[in-house]
Amino acid sequence: MVNFSSRNGASRAGAEKEEYAEKYVKQKFNVQRIIDNVSSDKFALGLALKELWLSGDYSYSFLTKGIFNIYIGTSANKNLSSKAFFAVCEFDFGLDKSAVSRLINVVDEFCDEQGHIKDEYKKFKYSVLCEMLPLNQAQREKISCDWTVSQVRDYKKHLIATMQEESSDLGVIIEKPVDKYAQFKDWKRADLCKRVVDLEIENRDIKAELEKLKKAKKTAKKK
Repeated sequence: MVNFSSRNGASRAGAEKEEYAEKYVKQKFNVQRIIDNVSSDKFALGLALKELWLSGDYSYSFLTKGIFNIYIGTSANKNLSSKAFFAVCEFDFGLDKSAVSRLINVVDEFCDEQGHIKDEYKKFKYSVLCEMLPLNQAQREKISCDWTVSQVRDYKKHLIATMQEESSDLGVIIEKPVDKYAQFKDWKRADLCKRVVDLEIENRDIKAELEKLKKAKKTAKKK
């Protein structure tokens, strides 16, 4: 699995130079060509995105298109480099963080260095490979190529239940993590955006009301 937090800080030095621009333009063209292909090869796309990540050439787009302004004030953040990469992927290719991470990690885990799927996984559906990402090698070997996504998910639930039972036998209780965002599970992106805008308006109105109350309090004291 690719550790996106392994590289700290976006590579900024000389990112605007022509040589960096030329390198990024070529990589961007390659990624976009694969995306635009009707029969888009997800393995080829994952490999192209992985190469873009490893090259660091995305820094050019991040710094020259105003994307960096989104992250002003977070330059000390250890994961700035990954933030820059995912921001560029969404800005330039319309791919969100989860999709990019999944595309890259499927290639990293199940393909060779040329992006060709390994022999033992050739008969597996892409969606099943995605579900297998969190599993270790021993757990993956229990899964056969005729399994469905639903079967893999049931298998992962079984593994969690087994781990809980074993921990319980040792006197250790593992509680299921609480999903803090469960209420937004069925929300569409447009609904979330609208809610954010509404909250910003409410916040602005509350601040304005507080200012009025402060002024009124000061006026009352003077009287």
